[in-house]
Amino acid sequence: MAHILLIEDMKGVSDALNVVLSIAGHTIDVAFDGEEGISKILGHSYDLVICDIVMPRKDGTSVIIESKAAKPRLPILAVSGGAGGVTAKQALLVAAGKADRTLEKPFSREDLLNAVRETLNPAQSAA
Repeated sequence: MAHILLIEDMKGVSDALNVVLSIAGHTIDVAFDGEEGISKILGHSYDLVICDIVMPRKDGTSVIIESKAAKPRLPILAVSGGAGGVTAKQALLVAAGKADRTLEKPFSREDLLNAVRETLNPAQSAA
């Protein structure tokens, strides 16, 4: 299975996603803001990054842009529920041109696992 970096500032959400992904057989590292996420991306090798968009210290769109500049082949799944006057759809539209895939919160366990599978294996999901 995949080694995934989960960048999510809300601990409860992070914990829930970590459980779902771990049960599915993935190895998960967690970062709680964009700065920590970039540091981990630059210092480690991941098969996938799942990145929230609206976060403190560095927003997810900035994380995605910096990550793709440093590691262009690193697959990124952007997720957002929106905050601070930004709707989830607005946040994801911004991220859509930069991330490999987007997912709007709230989402089901199945939606998450399908999005992870499709982001890791885009050729299989297109078939």
